[in-house]
Amino acid sequence: VRDSMARRDHEDEIRVYGNGHVSLLDSVANTRLNATLPVPTMQTVIAPFWDDLQPATSGACGVFWGVLGTAGNQELVVEWRDVPHFAAVAGCPSPSGTVTFQAVFFERDSSILFNYADVDFAGGTGPFDGGASATVGVQIGASAVQSSFNLSVLSPGTSLLWSPGRLPVADPPGAGMAVEGGTTAIASSFADADDDGPWSVEWDFDYDGVIVPALPPGRGVF
Repeated sequence: VRDSMARRDHEDEIRVYGNGHVSLLDSVANTRLNATLPVPTMQTVIAPFWDDLQPATSGACGVFWGVLGTAGNQELVVEWRDVPHFAAVAGCPSPSGTVTFQAVFFERDSSILFNYADVDFAGGTGPFDGGASATVGVQIGASAVQSSFNLSVLSPGTSLLWSPGRLPVADPPGAGMAVEGGTTAIASSFADADDDGPWSVEWDFDYDGVIVPALPPGRGVF
C-alpha cells in the first residue's frame, strides 16, 4: 500500500478495525468511540465510517478483503458488509438494520476511495443513520482532513476520493456533500492585502476515481 501522504515509499502491513477504520502504523486496543481528526494518539486514521459497530465474526456478514485487477493496477478492497450498530445489534444475515461500505487502496498511486452502498441502520430516520455518529476522514501524522464528524451527510450509492494534495474539504455543518446528478451551494472568498489584483477563485470538481463492485464471499485476516 503506497503511503506518499506520509512521505514513505510504501507500507506492507495495514490494520483493519471492525469499527469502520483502517490504520497503516497503529495498533489501537479500543477504537469503539469515534473522535474528531486528527487524533493525537494515532499516526494514521483512514476512516470511511468510524463508529461503534458490531461486525459478525463468521458467515456472510462482517469485514472482508480482496485484491482486484492485474499487477501494476491492483486495488486492495476492504469491505464492511451488512454491519449493525453496537447500540442496536440486528440485521445479519438480513441487510435490514446494517450498513455496507468500502475503503479501496490503489497500487498505481496514493489515492484512497471510500464507497458507500448503504449508510442507514434505520431507513434514514434513525439516530445513527448517514454517519450521524461517525467520523469520516483521513489522518496522516498530525495532519488530517475530516469530511464529517457526527453529521448525517452520507448517502447510499456515493463515493469519496482522497488524493495527496487534493483531499476533499469538509462540508459546513448541515450542508451535505455533492453527489453525481445533484446540486450544492458553494461560497468563495478571497482577501488581497496588497490590493494588486484582479484575482479569481476557481473550484476543481475533477473526479478520476472508480466504483468498485462488492466483493464475492470470502474472508481474510491481516
